[in-house]
Amino acid sequence: MPKSYDVCHGHGKKHCPEQYVPTCPVDPGSQQRFDNLIHGEEVSEIFFTLDTGKGKGKGKGKDAGDGYLSGGEIKIDGLSGKGGKKSREVLIEGIGDGDKKWSPEEVDFLIENDIIVFENGEFALTDNGEALLNEFQTYKNKDGMISVDDHPELAGLDTDGDSYVTFQEFVEFKNGSFGYLDKIHGGDGLSTTELETLEGMGIIREAGPDETPDYIDPETGKGYVTTENGEVITQRFAELDSNGDGIITKEEYVNYRIANGGSEEDRALYEQAYDDNFGANLNTDGQEGVSFVEYVDRANRFIEASGGDSDLSFEDFLNLIGATEDSPHIEYYRNLYNNVMDSDGNGGVTLAEYLEFQEYGYSERDFKAYDHDKSGDWDRTEYNDWFGDTFGGSVFGAFDQLDGSADQKIGKDAASAVGIDGDTFDAYDVDGDGFWSRDEYNQWLGDTAGEAAFSSADGLPQDELISFYEFVGIL
Repeated sequence: MPKSYDVCHGHGKKHCPEQYVPTCPVDPGSQQRFDNLIHGEEVSEIFFTLDTGKGKGKGKGKDAGDGYLSGGEIKIDGLSGKGGKKSREVLIEGIGDGDKKWSPEEVDFLIENDIIVFENGEFALTDNGEALLNEFQTYKNKDGMISVDDHPELAGLDTDGDSYVTFQEFVEFKNGSFGYLDKIHGGDGLSTTELETLEGMGIIREAGPDETPDYIDPETGKGYVTTENGEVITQRFAELDSNGDGIITKEEYVNYRIANGGSEEDRALYEQAYDDNFGANLNTDGQEGVSFVEYVDRANRFIEASGGDSDLSFEDFLNLIGATEDSPHIEYYRNLYNNVMDSDGNGGVTLAEYLEFQEYGYSERDFKAYDHDKSGDWDRTEYNDWFGDTFGGSVFGAFDQLDGSADQKIGKDAASAVGIDGDTFDAYDVDGDGFWSRDEYNQWLGDTAGEAAFSSADGLPQDELISFYEFVGIL
């Protein structure tokens, strides 16, 4: 925790020097403020700035240092006049237990859900917060809540079963997975049939007896929550589906890639990636774009291959693509798994990592697979590895042509017939068994033919590195 904060209000560091002290003989409220600190630096700073007692000055006023922000201590930029006052009331009274105060948890909720920001000593509504407030107020009654009797289409949001929807319940729904699922199903509440379909897809499940549901089926009274995998799938899809219509178009895919690590100069590359990979592989119905159902189908391939576990092992990955350890491209698959799919390097691939992998074009996958040090460029060794694994395999079929007996080995005589001398053969016969395996042949090919090709591919400036753009030029 930052040591610049002083737990005690009104008497400086006289009683609480150098560190946070849970209790203070002069300032009994220090315990509450000490507890506030565990909610993070930003929330702590807010309370030390505003928890002053109805704005009457630090240490003064009956509410000073009580660990809550009361109405007099809350300033929200832009909320003035009659309309602003009503919005302010919704914000203060519609969050938490309706006690007309904000606790640290409630402030944290508003910030995390992009409703408010704290700037220049006061709060301000975000664009998202303003939009949700305006929408909420089209439904709410004079008590600042939505009556389920008046708006039965919103009954699913009443997760505590009191026949009213508070602003907090409204925000949790709109910003959560169920809000998006409702949006792509028409936005008029999820029906029993739609809920049962989503449950069959593995996106949601019935809430347990000790769980607070995220959505209530108004017809049956059943409560539902998103599954762990369903949350990952829905949130990732929603990020790509910028207009929220349940379809990821080519334009949305390209714009997402540009906004998340790319640039406008990459547009043609991402358009190609969509055409060759993302759209081509996930779009199975022939209609424009990738639908939510198609996206879920692809995700469920991962879930099935991993046996329902949270991680996909390398063996699982081979099973998923129909390959084995004897595959001629095993090293490529291994590099793909370790260097591209397993982005955090923990030895397993999560569903989120797998879905991100699906967004890469084939050229991106190849480049990342051999960028062993994750520097963003290839050195000669990395390029030679790629060259050997690529052109020693099925592209030219050179190894298979030399392997006359089809035993996955090349003898010295076969190598000599194409001009490989005995010393060179021995140098690459790493295990000394008198034969070259496919990996040993690919290593030789990469070190010889790859050396010449590297110099040709290393464009200006010639820096002994191959960038991704130079690699794309090779292809």
